[in-house]
Amino acid sequence: MFPIHSWKELLWKVILGLLIAGFAYLAGCIVTKVIRRNGYQAHTKLNLILSVLAAVAIYLRYGATLVTVQGLFLLFVLLYASWSDISTMLVGDYIWVLILALSLVGLRTETAQSMLLGALVVFLPQWLLSVIPPHKTLGGADIKISTSLAFLLGFPRGIVAYLLGLLLAIIGMSIYNKAKQRSQRKSFALVPFLGIGAMLVFLI
Repeated sequence: MFPIHSWKELLWKVILGLLIAGFAYLAGCIVTKVIRRNGYQAHTKLNLILSVLAAVAIYLRYGATLVTVQGLFLLFVLLYASWSDISTMLVGDYIWVLILALSLVGLRTETAQSMLLGALVVFLPQWLLSVIPPHKTLGGADIKISTSLAFLLGFPRGIVAYLLGLLLAIIGMSIYNKAKQRSQRKSFALVPFLGIGAMLVFLI
């Protein structure tokens, strides 16, 4: 939370917060239209609520900084990727490339080692599971996105985000499958859970 020293500064930060909320609302509308234009399903009200709440939370955490801009773009990239995964169980490679591009905002000499270590720790176990019989692994998009998110967040935050995403997936899908009387082994979209985990850790 950024410090406030006077009522004028408070007023300015409130106005800036409202502008960011308005931007998030408009961006959420645009992203939702793009999602639907590409043939994916999307819940408009949910998208807009998540967009505004997440944007305000990012602003309250980081203030008027470049990290806030990074977080806003990450939010909408993950929102698009989540609906793509929910609709088709596929996510284009450009998503993880965009996440890597966003990670350049925080790439400095002193952070590069942490970012590389975070990506490596998330990637290696998944890669080993894919090459060692019986070859149990996540989908290719899930591995690329989780690795790129770990690179952006660095060590150990990237690992925490990945594990949190998996935990949310296990709990959420167990409840959903029981309610819908579906098999627990049936495949599901993991990217939304990875995205939620990443955004929660981003706010820490």
